[in-house]
Amino acid sequence: MINYKSSIRAIFTTFVILCFVPGVYSQLTYYNTISTASTSFVSDLEGRIRSPYTRIPYDNFDETNIANFASIDNGNGTRSVFCVYSGYEYIYSGIFTWGTMSREHTWAQSWMPNASTGSDQYSDQHHLFPTHNNNANGRRSNHPLGIVLNVTYQFLEGKVGTNANGQIVYEPRDSDKGDAARALLYMSVRYDGLSGYTWNFNWLNNTKLPSLSEGPQEVNILLDWMRQDPPDKWEVDRNNYIQSIQQNRDPFVDHPEYVNYIDFNTLTKLNPVYSTEPANFVTNFNSSVTGNSIHVNWNDATGAQLPSGYLLVAYNKNNYFIPIDGSVYNNDTNLSDGYSVVNIPYSDANTYTFNNLIQNNSYYFTIYSYNGSGSQINYKIDGIVPQTNSTVNSGLAAEPTNYITNFASGNVTSGSIQLNWSDAVPGSQVPSGYLLMANNHNSFTPPSDGVAYPDNTNLVSGNAVVNISYNAANTYTFSNLFSNTNYYFMVYSYNGTGSQINYKTDGTPPYLSIITSGSASNMSSVLLDNFNRSNNNVLGATVL
Repeated sequence: MINYKSSIRAIFTTFVILCFVPGVYSQLTYYNTISTASTSFVSDLEGRIRSPYTRIPYDNFDETNIANFASIDNGNGTRSVFCVYSGYEYIYSGIFTWGTMSREHTWAQSWMPNASTGSDQYSDQHHLFPTHNNNANGRRSNHPLGIVLNVTYQFLEGKVGTNANGQIVYEPRDSDKGDAARALLYMSVRYDGLSGYTWNFNWLNNTKLPSLSEGPQEVNILLDWMRQDPPDKWEVDRNNYIQSIQQNRDPFVDHPEYVNYIDFNTLTKLNPVYSTEPANFVTNFNSSVTGNSIHVNWNDATGAQLPSGYLLVAYNKNNYFIPIDGSVYNNDTNLSDGYSVVNIPYSDANTYTFNNLIQNNSYYFTIYSYNGSGSQINYKIDGIVPQTNSTVNSGLAAEPTNYITNFASGNVTSGSIQLNWSDAVPGSQVPSGYLLMANNHNSFTPPSDGVAYPDNTNLVSGNAVVNISYNAANTYTFSNLFSNTNYYFMVYSYNGTGSQINYKTDGTPPYLSIITSGSASNMSSVLLDNFNRSNNNVLGATVL
C-alpha cells in the first residue's frame, strides 16, 4: 500500500495553478547528461552528483536546514521541528538549539569507511534529518533499517525490535521510509570509490555491519519502501533547498526510476525493460467546481509515442507524488478522505469528476502520462507536469469584486453625520448590498461569511450596523449623536442573503473618521443656573 505522506508536510508548501513538478525546478537541466540507456549510466550519475559540491559544516545544519527549511513557523512566536523517524514535534521559540533534537545520519556514522567528522559524507545534508535525540536517534543507533516483527522499544511511530530473521532493526514511521531509503541509496552512489573506499551494499553487509555485530541492511526492503512511499513535493522542495547551499541533488528524489537501473550490492548497471515513454503530457489541464464536486478536464497528449493512459493524482493539500516506472498504482477514487489515485485509459473521455468533497477545502491535481502496463509501465515525469487546483465553497454567494468609492462625509452637525459614497464598480460580481459598521471606539471586526447582521441604527450606544441595498440611495445619516465626539465608519460590500451571504473583506475596506460639531444639540446638557450670583452655593436659587 502506498503511503501518501503525513499532513505535516502540507505546512511547508504554497500552491500554483501550473507548476514545475518532478524533474524540474532548478534541476530542469541537471540530468541532461544522464541516460539510463548508456552503459556508463552509473559512473555518469556518480559524476553528476559529485560535482559541483560544497560542503556545509555539520555544525551549520541548524543555521541552514533547520532555520530555512525543516522548521515551521507556528505564527505565535514559536516554531516546530519534527522527528522524521517518529513524528515527534519539538516546539521552540527564539533560536533553535540542540538537545531534545539531534541530527541523524541516515547512513550511520559507524557505517562509514572513513568516519572523519570533517569529511563530506559526515556533513552531507541529503542524509541528515532532525530526530529526537534519545528516543529515536539513540534508539536507531547502528541498527539497519527494516521491518520490526517483535517490538522491544517504541517511541510514537518509530520502533526497535527484531525482524523475521531475528536480527535487530529500526523501523521508522511509514511517511519516512521512502525518504530514508533514497538517502541510503544516494550515499552509496555518491561516495563509492572515493579515496579508495567502498560504499556498495556488499561491502556494508559482508564487512562493515558484521564488525559492528549488526545484521545486513536489506536492499530489497529499501527498494520496496521506495515504491510504497514515492517521492512527494516535500522531498522535491528539500532537494531544491539542499542544492541551493550544497549544489548537488539526490537523483532518486527527482528520478526514482533510476534505482531500477542499479544493482546497489555491486553498484553495476542493470537493464530493465519498460514500454516506450510517452512523448508528452496532456494540455489544457483545468478544474471547475459544481456544488460539492470538482470536474477535471484536459486535452489528450500527442506526439510520436501516445500514452496508453493517465495517472491522475489528487490531494486535499498542496502535494503530489512522483510515480515510479514498473509500479502500478491501484485506483482509489475516494478523495473525501484526503487523496485519490485514478488510472484513466487514453481512449476514455478527457474528464473525471470527484464527488462528495468537503466544503471550504482546496484540492490539488497532478496528471502523468504513461505507457504500458504491469511491471513494464513507463511514466513521463520530466518537464513541466500539469497541475491544477480548485476550492469547494460552502454554498456562499459569489463574493463582490469591489468596494464602494468616494466614501466621504456630507452634512455634519453637533448631533448627526451624513455619509455619502459612489456604488462599487460592478466588476465580475456586483454586490447586492453594503454592511455599514460604525462605532465610537475605532475597533472593527470584519463580518463573517454566512452570517447576516441585523440592523442596529442606535450609534449613540457606541456601535451600529446598517444593511443598505445596492439599489438604495448612496447616502445614510446617523442622528441623535453626542456633540464634539469622534465616530468611525467602515463599509463592506456583500452579495447574497442569509446563510449564503458573502462579504468582501480582503484589501482595504472604505473607512472614515468624523467628529460631530461642538454646538448644543438635543443630546447636550444646558445648565440653567446663574453661577455669578452671590448665593451660587445654593442650587436652584437662580435670580433671573
